Amino acid sequence: MRTSGGTIEARSGALYLRIKLAGERRMLRLAASTREQAEERRAVLAGIVRDLEGQPAPLAWSFLEKAAGADASELRDVLRLVAGLRSGKVRAASPASSAGPVEPTIKSVAEDWYSGRLASRYPDHIRAKRTADDDEARFRLYVFPLVGEVSIKAFTLEHAETVMAGLPADLAAATRRQVAQALHRLFGMAVFPLRLRADNPLPRGFLPRPGSSKAKAFLYPAEDARLLACSAVPLASRLFYGFLAREGMRAGEALALAWSDLDLTRGVVRLDVNKTSDARAWALSPGVASGLAAWRELQRDHGVNVTDAARVFVAEDGSPYPENNGATRFRAHLLAANVDRAELHARTAARIPIRLHDLRGTFVTLALANGRSEAWVTDRGGWTSSLMVARYKRTARMARRPSSAKRSSA
Repeated sequence: MRTSGGTIEARSGALYLRIKLAGERRMLRLAASTREQAEERRAVLAGIVRDLEGQPAPLAWSFLEKAAGADASELRDVLRLVAGLRSGKVRAASPASSAGPVEPTIKSVAEDWYSGRLASRYPDHIRAKRTADDDEARFRLYVFPLVGEVSIKAFTLEHAETVMAGLPADLAAATRRQVAQALHRLFGMAVFPLRLRADNPLPRGFLPRPGSSKAKAFLYPAEDARLLACSAVPLASRLFYGFLAREGMRAGEALALAWSDLDLTRGVVRLDVNKTSDARAWALSPGVASGLAAWRELQRDHGVNVTDAARVFVAEDGSPYPENNGATRFRAHLLAANVDRAELHARTAARIPIRLHDLRGTFVTLALANGRSEAWVTDRGGWTSSLMVARYKRTARMARRPSSAKRSSA
């Protein structure tokens, strides 16, 4: 498997690497904003080629394309997997044979699943994925590089074990289980309604046991106020964060809201499309309706065409609100507002840094701390049971303690 060193080129404000591998030439967009960063990424790609010497060219291209555009975290995962292949601890599965009719592969069926195509074809048996972005990332990072081209019919338990063996050693137990769950569900659908095979190759007991939950943080009211008052944070982001903390929506649900879903005169929001597919409506928290009304007028003042079908949460110029790297951006905005409490940003064996999703946890924690019932919180948040809400109970009790109140007002 031979490759040239590659040539870095600038196109339309982005940096690309023109690279030739096994007689084929491609342009790979680099996750780099400077020439120096592009040179560093080119060196990384050259190392991947050396490490995958002797592997099939399609497999090498798969890793090169992922590594070219990966952020720092994803790149570490790619390099760990490459190291596993190089050492022999991880074995890449053979792709589906090209002889005879083309059979559905793990990649083709998974893409049909999280894209919503299967839900359109089988509406009685398959729901549209509300976590499509998460599933796309799991398959792209951990499954496709090793078994993506294996046909659904040829997939075995050994293939699944190859995927699990290739997961990064420090990957959270919950994420390991989610990868296994995604595979298990994929083959459940392959049996029915797709009828691509007669059995599910993943036996009972295949799923890893749930690990102990890591500690998660929530914002104190004073921290929330400091964040929302910080002019260094874009107004669109402050509005988005404040809405999540006060209404308890998932970030994806909020980003999908259109103005037609809101009755700002009566202060009501309607959420017909959500993760659980159970439509619900409720009265907005005090101040939220007037804040959203002011935001709509500000957009109009900036020349944005605000129609009923337009999204509520967009950038100030009306362009789509960025959906990628939400947790990283959120923590950066907290630091910009001098919200630097250690537990919000710490990553340890027992704790993870605060995420955008933890604004939903902030909503639940403070609602319980202020005396709201579990039933109220469960109905408002759209949970089908109180199990998830129960996880916030202890934190809510902490939030009611005088010491916490003092810290929140400091």
